[in-house]
Amino acid sequence: MSKYIAVYKSDSNNRKVLGEFNEREEAVKTLLKYGDEHVSYCLDSYDIRKEALSFRNNCVCGCGPSSLVIEEID
Repeated sequence: MSKYIAVYKSDSNNRKVLGEFNEREEAVKTLLKYGDEHVSYCLDSYDIRKEALSFRNNCVCGCGPSSLVIEEID
């Protein structure tokens, strides 16, 4: 069974692991909450991020080169 890691990347070299989860939806919720509290929404919105993470494992967001990432592990 796969597990999921929620990661915030502020640029190509900096990553912050937000948690490891058994369910993908829990990783999505954690990433959306973190993004809502810590990342500017100048170029996107909460709804855009939610939709992106529903279909992909990566969502580029904010005014800078940051992204919300789901990594799947076995």
